[in-house]
Amino acid sequence: MYVAGNGRNEEGYVVATVWKNEKAEVLPNGFMAHSVFVSGNDVYVAGIEKSEKTGITIATVWKNGEVYQTFTEVVDEIDLNSDRIAYAEASSVFVSGNDVYVLERTYHPFPIHDIRVWKNGVILYLLDNESNWMDAISLFVSGNDAYVCGSEENIPIFWKNGNKQTLPSGTNYGVANSIFVSGNDVYVVGTERETYSPVSQSWDAKLWTNGIGKVLANGETRIIPYSVFVVKK
Repeated sequence: MYVAGNGRNEEGYVVATVWKNEKAEVLPNGFMAHSVFVSGNDVYVAGIEKSEKTGITIATVWKNGEVYQTFTEVVDEIDLNSDRIAYAEASSVFVSGNDVYVLERTYHPFPIHDIRVWKNGVILYLLDNESNWMDAISLFVSGNDAYVCGSEENIPIFWKNGNKQTLPSGTNYGVANSIFVSGNDVYVVGTERETYSPVSQSWDAKLWTNGIGKVLANGETRIIPYSVFVVKK
């Protein structure tokens, strides 16, 4: 059992950590770990490390406890003179055969994000955002197709090979947190709420199957599904 997340070192600083059967391993230069994927004997972790040169975070993937890929060219594009701190992070990693896919996000002055899907160190497609709120959270690969889910203008969205599909929402705001593809079926889970306020206590859990939504639970309190996995019998 593998878990990726954040721990603390002896000095009390937050460090990217991966656990295997409850045994922790701190990732070198790691600041946060967002996603873990195991392929054979190889363990990949996506997250962020801090640049020793600028102090800004760099999107990073570790393989078996060592830095496997960094996206320093993304950091070079960031305007260091901005009045907002900008940074880049690898939010999800997926391995298919010999191919390593990474979902990477660059945060320019809030709320502008640039979102890229990488395949073996080369940009597979880019989701540019210069005016609208957009975010991407989860990556899934099926065959030759790369899927990403998140939100745009607070509407749940998923992209297939860069092509956007809006998920029907019964409320004013929502986000898609996780995506899973099984055969020809695309499953997405996320949340919906009536108001944008992050302190709103009425969040509904929702599952979309091939674009058709179903409320899993109505929330008088926050109900947030973070991951979906499908097993067909």
